[in-house]
Order: sequence, then structure tokens, then C-alpha cells
Amino acid sequence: MRKKLKPVPKTNPIDIASENLYFDGKYFWHRHATQRWEYLSVDSSGRLLRVTYRLSGRRPKNLASQIDLVLRKVENDHRIAAGAPFVHDARDLITYRGEVYLNTSTVKPISPADSGDPAKFPWLHNYFNKIWAEPTEKQRNHYLAWFQHFYGSALSGRMLAGQHVVDAGPTGQGKTCTSRRIVGDALGGYASAANFLKGQTVFNHECARFAVWTMDDEDGTFTWEQRMTFSNSLKSSAANQEVRCEPKFMNAFTIPWFGRVYLTCNVDVRSLHILPDMRGGIADKIMLFRRGDWKPEFLDRDANEQRIKDELPYFLRWLLEWKPPAYVLSNEPRFKINPYHHPSLVGAARASASETRLQEMLHEWRENRASIEPNCTLTEKWFTVTALRAELSQEPSFRDALREFSRDRMREALEELGTEHVIRTRIHNNTQQYLMNLRRPA
Repeated sequence: MRKKLKPVPKTNPIDIASENLYFDGKYFWHRHATQRWEYLSVDSSGRLLRVTYRLSGRRPKNLASQIDLVLRKVENDHRIAAGAPFVHDARDLITYRGEVYLNTSTVKPISPADSGDPAKFPWLHNYFNKIWAEPTEKQRNHYLAWFQHFYGSALSGRMLAGQHVVDAGPTGQGKTCTSRRIVGDALGGYASAANFLKGQTVFNHECARFAVWTMDDEDGTFTWEQRMTFSNSLKSSAANQEVRCEPKFMNAFTIPWFGRVYLTCNVDVRSLHILPDMRGGIADKIMLFRRGDWKPEFLDRDANEQRIKDELPYFLRWLLEWKPPAYVLSNEPRFKINPYHHPSLVGAARASASETRLQEMLHEWRENRASIEPNCTLTEKWFTVTALRAELSQEPSFRDALREFSRDRMREALEELGTEHVIRTRIHNNTQQYLMNLRRPA
């Protein structure tokens, strides 16, 4: 059997110095003792080569110096598209979309303990058994299976896609603590992603560094356009597993992102506005969990965080070894876990939809017309969007609500309604028209 030959160590100082140096067209990247990789200007790179590698910048007879030779070799042989964070990927050099990237991610999941004995994590064991509303066991199993799939893939260094999560419940139950100190810390940290998800910024390099993006109901006051952008962002990030990064002063890039968005909210009407629009193919890409009335016992902030930190490695070992029941597992190859949607949250999402508010206005409008004209025999009438807005705006109580419905939004909302309000549509004189039901509501 032929012996495997050991690689011959480099002895040429030019080869040694260039081995851990890369160039993205603007910056040089060098392996750092603590940061994995650091980016350097040309001047900083020359200083590195002069001090750390003891190379000369002297140009004998106007020929290239040792530093010149290294920098030019790197520009030719170690060209990369960008330095980018490929979260929970152990590789340093990664080819994606035909481009070579340097993996700058330093985020790592917490290592599990050797033991998964529940006696080692009593608070977390009690917590995950008791926080759920009915159906308690079904919610618990779906949530733990979701968490296991997420954490296990990160620990393996091969991230897999999964659903985003809405965690809704009364105040004081530790929802934010769960998103940040349990799920976030287990996956190596979290980023607040509200501005990015709402389309208010594209400079999301901080988000790209983490596999957990958090958002709470304080960030969930939306215009209709923002809610559409938000819902589409959730759907796109779960379906496409990519994120576009435009860091300031550096090369922009698109990289794979297999993380999860973790949304937390209370259960009052205003807080539940954070729920995304559940139409348009998002239902299989999100989990909706509802907590019950049980409240865990919390210590002061520092003591509570320390308790979770102490227990989390044991809980994670238990989680890896736990066997989910068959009904939560999916044959769908992308997400592996069946989505769960608590019925009360599905209803709340539907109530937050703008077409629901339009439906309520139309119901009241028909009631008012029937009261004002009790002997009127007209039961249906054609309206354009403009004519219908003018008709509804005659009712003072509707005027504030109508501000939400621009021309395009009114058209989209009307097309979502059933025949109770819109009997049929037509194109007349090159204009879309809607035959509206004028009968008194049943």
C-alpha cells in the first residue's frame, strides 16, 4: 500500500507570507489570531509584511521589493469576491455562484454538554413543559422539533433551511428571554432585524453575521406597504435562503443564509399587528406558537441569565438526543418539520389584514344604505375604484380608515373579497369595474 506523502513545508519567504493573505479588489485579508480574518489597506498590508514576516520594502535597482512580490502574487493567485460571513460553516474558502469568498464568520453554536439529564437543567425543563397554551403537548413537540433541527444543523457545520417563528403570549413570560438568551445564545448570538425586514435599510451586514434574527411587537406598527414588505421578506428569506449585503465602504455580496427570524409579541390587538400576511405561500414557512397563562419564576436579570447559561449546554444535549413524534416530521425535503399554526393566531393574522377592514367597512356601508333608503329596489351597482372610494368617504367614520387604501391597494383588497360584497368584475371602457352587492347584510 502506497504511503501518503506529507506536504513539503514552504521555505520561500514570499510563499510563506502570501499563504494566508487574500485580495478582494479593494482590501487585503489576513488570517487573524482572534478574529479569523481581518481586512487591511495596502499600507497596512505592507506594514504587516514588514513587521510580522520581516520582508523588505527596498527596491534594488528599481526592481520589485519582497513586499511588492507578495502583494502582486496575492492579487493574481488569491483573488476573492469578498470577505463574507457564512454562518456556521467551518470552511475558510467557499465557492458560491461561481465566485470565491473568504468566510469571515466567527459565530459558533454553544457546545452541548456530555449529559442530557433533565436534573441538570431543571428550570429550562420546567419552562418548556409549561409555557404553552392548549394544545400544550402538540405545541411543545413542534417547537422542540423546530429548535432541534435548527441547532443540530448549525452544530454540524452544515446549516439547513427551516421555518421562522412567531412566539406570542401574555407579558412577563420570557418571550424576549427565549429569543435572545436561549435560542439566540444557543446559536452563537442574534441580531435585531426589524429595520431590514421592514425594508428601511439594506446595510444588513450585522444581520448576515448571525443565524437568529429577532423582532418584537414594539417594531410591528406597519403601514400597508411595510406589512407587505415585511411578509415578503419573511417568505423570501425562508424560501430562497439568501441575503444581499451592502456593507459600507466594502464590496456588496449575496450569500446563502439559512437562519431563522424569531418574532415575539404580546396578545393584545395592537401587538398582534406584527403577524405577517398569511396568504401568498408563507404558511409553510412560518410557525405560530401561543403561550398560556403560566408565568415562570425569574431571578434578577444577571442571575437569570447565569442560570440559563449554566443549564443551556445540558438542555441542548437532551434536545439533540430527543426523538420527536412522527406527526411533527415532514417528508418535505426542504424544512423537515411540519409547520404549526395556533388557531387563535391564524384568526388574528386574518383580522389584521387590510381586506378584512375593507370588508367591515363595506358591511357597515350596506347597512347604512339600507337604513337611509329602506324602499330602494337597487340591489347591485357597478363601481370603479375611484367611485367606490368617493362613495365610502361620504361616511365620516370611514375617512381615516380609507387612507390605508390607495388606488392599487383598494383594487387588491376588493379582489380578495368574496361574492358577499363583490358579485363580479368586468373591464368597461378600459377600466376595471366591480359589481357591488347593495343588499342589507344578513
